[in-house]
Amino acid sequence: MRGPPQVAELKERLAKRDETVAELTAFKSLAVSRLAAQHDEIQRLREELTAAGNIRRLQTDDAAARLRQAPVHPWNFRKI
Repeated sequence: MRGPPQVAELKERLAKRDETVAELTAFKSLAVSRLAAQHDEIQRLREELTAAGNIRRLQTDDAAARLRQAPVHPWNFRKI
């Protein structure tokens, strides 16, 4: 049978656990909120870029492969 010191210790451990759970729940809530805000900002920026029509196309893998295969010297730049 557990005596009073053990009961007090268990109550203390439960209180610490409850505090930790509350802190982690608050952290999770803040993290999810920040992720949602970042997602909204990314969506807004994408829509803004699309509306502005100033999107540039990046090099494809084929163009990058040709650049890696062709020796490029400082005095002989090639446009692809």
